Amino acid sequence: MSIPYNHQMTGVKSTGGYPQYPLQSVNDLTHVVYNIQCKCLRADYVVPALTDTLANATSSKIVNPPFANGNAYFVGDISFADSDGGLMTFTRQFSTVPANRLGVYSGSISFPFPSTQGVYYTPPATKEAAENDDNLWEYREDKASDTSAGALYIDYVYFLASSPPTISTVFKSSQTGFVTDGGSGSFSNAKALNGDSFTGGYSVGQTTPSASSYASDVASGTLKNVDVRVNRYMGNIFVMETHKTAAK
Repeated sequence: MSIPYNHQMTGVKSTGGYPQYPLQSVNDLTHVVYNIQCKCLRADYVVPALTDTLANATSSKIVNPPFANGNAYFVGDISFADSDGGLMTFTRQFSTVPANRLGVYSGSISFPFPSTQGVYYTPPATKEAAENDDNLWEYREDKASDTSAGALYIDYVYFLASSPPTISTVFKSSQTGFVTDGGSGSFSNAKALNGDSFTGGYSVGQTTPSASSYASDVASGTLKNVDVRVNRYMGNIFVMETHKTAAK
């Protein structure tokens, strides 16, 4: 598309333009980047704000924009060059916000999923030791942490800086490194290792998630967030990438 340049006009003028579809390879033909070739006197050069759109001449800061799209935001000027007669040329770009893409298979990933720890009664050495309930129980590993590689899926969520989404959180147990259902015990006239009788008990709370709940997630292949990244896509458009893999 070629538009003659009128030297009598002031301001930034378009001399042509074309749309690009950066996400065409992932079957997204709704996301468009408009590339508009522009020319102006150096003194007339004006930069739009990142919140300005291609809705019209006023918003785009182009006297004769070849496209009109109020959902395409200014993302930058590129390819500057000097021209004759004190003129400069450049390409002005406007971009729509891409549609979200969820559950995109993206290879494999390893993640240190928690081990499973059971709570087991341990006889105290003496009656006096039994008075401290920490001496009546211990954690024992029922299932080791599984760090083997699994299928990686990524959610891509695009947004404007003015409207950020709730940022995803990475999966972790409330107790670093393991999950447990906890346990409890109550003893009356029980025997310590030295033969003393004692009365006492213990109560150990479960983690979040509990071992039982996590075992259900493993059995059903529930996807867990294992990494979250927020990056600038272009201009004021950002993308949150949530990496997921099945619980193990």
